[in-house]
Amino acid sequence: MSNRQTRKWVIVGALFTILTVLFGGMLNFGVFFEPIRQHFFWSHAQTSSLITVLLLTMMVASPMVGLLLDRIEAQSSIAIGATIAIAAYAIASLANSYHVLLFAYGLLGLGLAMSTLVPVQVVIANWFEERLRGTAFGVAAAGSAFGGVVMVLTADAEMGRWGWRDTYLASTVPIAMIVIPIVVLIVRSRPAVDAADSHHNQQLPGLEIGEGLRTRAFWTIMIAYLCWGFAIGMPIAHLIPYLMRSGYTAHTAAMVIVWYELTGTIGSLLMGVFGDRLGGRFVLAACFVMITASFWALLGAHSAGMEILFIFLFGFGVAAPAGLLAMLTVQTLGLRCFGFFSGAGQFVLFLGLAVAPFLGGWIVDLQHGVYRDAFELCALIALCGAVVSLAVAVPRQRATSEITQPQSAGAAL
Repeated sequence: MSNRQTRKWVIVGALFTILTVLFGGMLNFGVFFEPIRQHFFWSHAQTSSLITVLLLTMMVASPMVGLLLDRIEAQSSIAIGATIAIAAYAIASLANSYHVLLFAYGLLGLGLAMSTLVPVQVVIANWFEERLRGTAFGVAAAGSAFGGVVMVLTADAEMGRWGWRDTYLASTVPIAMIVIPIVVLIVRSRPAVDAADSHHNQQLPGLEIGEGLRTRAFWTIMIAYLCWGFAIGMPIAHLIPYLMRSGYTAHTAAMVIVWYELTGTIGSLLMGVFGDRLGGRFVLAACFVMITASFWALLGAHSAGMEILFIFLFGFGVAAPAGLLAMLTVQTLGLRCFGFFSGAGQFVLFLGLAVAPFLGGWIVDLQHGVYRDAFELCALIALCGAVVSLAVAVPRQRATSEITQPQSAGAAL
């Protein structure tokens, strides 16, 4: 294996670690939900609004981060975002009011937008050729699922020992001690030979922004992002409260998240490989079908068999779409403006992620604590995502070498 081949897989490992720490810190919100709600005597909807603000901030910031990455190196964006995340956790640990905690979550959203999905996808797209890109996206995306394992376990243990304030403060340690050194020492936007070319972006194959916006492929991918975000957004905030209402202890409920995120780590790795072999849109549709089925399993999770079925189905579906959608974006729209298109995808993803927890909390409050209607809505939207995934028009020729006109990426609108 050449030095460049070795280097790019080392970078993928670094990106996996970054997503584990930073994105996992968002996925453990369910551990904080009840302690914060009970401390401040808030409603479900008001507590859910914290994660909603975080996700709305990520939604607004992601396209701007994508454009910014055309001008600065990805490692700079990740380092700045990680530093902002440290500040946000510190502020959250000191919060004595709703507005201070709301500000902290908004700040955390900005930091995560600059340091997670968009820059990670840009780095992988620049380093990998198409035949391995799905696998590389899958490996890196598995870090977000594995982060759900590590950070949920860590937060759950710290919560029982120290309480929510010190748990927020402890969240700064792995960012400062692991993420920032890795970024400085390992992560680079693209291979050195490409970075030295001042006209690199102009030479990359693919569509300009205006051309991409006129394709069917762009809009179907955006709808798929929206369906994915909504379908998984509600469990991020509400799974632990739902399971506790079903008779689970806080620790046992947290372990359900740990197990489905661990399954998601494996699922993301496998689905990335399958995407390279079978085609991203077919594998993506399968992920949505598994998410759909998982919600009906969840509603029967009072039995051990249904709990295991939920963990398997939701775990395999929850993380893999990150890599599969990024792969489809490159295949249909190319590399030239991939930073913007990736950011646009995250904009729509986080719109779904932001709306789902708040809407779910509102539905639960209306139903006096009953979650059935909320989870059935998620199942229906995931099923729509499966249909939309199959409608993505992938060109027969490889996007990285052939896309030069908008009609190549799908039928024009």
